[in-house]
Amino acid sequence: MARKKAEEVRYWITRDHTKIPIPELEDSHLLNIIRWMERKMKKSGVCETVEYTGGCCDGYVDEIRHKGLDALIQMDYFPIIKEELDRKLVSEDHVLRFLTKHITIDIAYHAVRSPASTSVKELVRKAILDIVDRYA
Repeated sequence: MARKKAEEVRYWITRDHTKIPIPELEDSHLLNIIRWMERKMKKSGVCETVEYTGGCCDGYVDEIRHKGLDALIQMDYFPIIKEELDRKLVSEDHVLRFLTKHITIDIAYHAVRSPASTSVKELVRKAILDIVDRYA
């Protein structure tokens, strides 16, 4: 009988480099993280990261600019927003409004698996919640 793989614990790394498991973050800290991420995306739509390549002495520094879905993945938006949704700190509607502005939503998967009477809004809702689950 195969053992069930333990769920991976995700961490938030604070400005002073402290690692805190996301489930242990206080509600106020979670809300502040999401506000910061959303302000950053609204302002520029970009997440910048610095990547070091090469050896310890001859390493090069590459600045990488991520946009849309890639930016949100780089910032660990999805594990944080999933925790907020689970704790009911943020509404589903808030997440839907924010994500429809910043990422491309493909509803085709849900459209072919849903009754013909399903509204486009409901298809978008299902697609976004799947994205949150996939990247959390």
